[in-house]
Amino acid sequence: MKVAYITPSLEKCGPNVVLHNTVQGMLENDVECEVFYFNKSDKELKFECPTKKITDYTSLYRSLKSFDVVHSNGFKADFVLLLLKTFTPLDSKIVTTIHNNVYHDLYYGKGLFFHYLLELYGLLYFVFLMSVLFYQKMLLVIIGIYHLSQKIMLYIIQYLQEI
Repeated sequence: MKVAYITPSLEKCGPNVVLHNTVQGMLENDVECEVFYFNKSDKELKFECPTKKITDYTSLYRSLKSFDVVHSNGFKADFVLLLLKTFTPLDSKIVTTIHNNVYHDLYYGKGLFFHYLLELYGLLYFVFLMSVLFYQKMLLVIIGIYHLSQKIMLYIIQYLQEI
């Protein structure tokens, strides 16, 4: 099985540490992985799989066609996958991870307009196009980020293989 991960950057931050641990778990279980990212960063995590900077959406689409599962990580990656899934014949299974309450972040950070815009986008995106993976803060504290991300991704891969 081949899994592609799309993330805004490889910067060392909470969501990318979860992504790094998830990729590490997948590689240990003989799952072929590749990480695609949009922006360079000064403090990047080192992945044990190939990483590729996204330069344009056409080449991204060509690369993603060969993957069984595409896992988006973050709002920008979610939005790009929404566009690709809507306007191209991308047949890969799509999984997304939500690390926090994006609606509240936008409401307090950007204002009411972006909050409602994202709410509409979220309705279309999550209900009609995506499988959603929620990381609840309490579960992360109790079980631990590393083990939880590995187990959840393995269950998702097993589920997708059964479909």
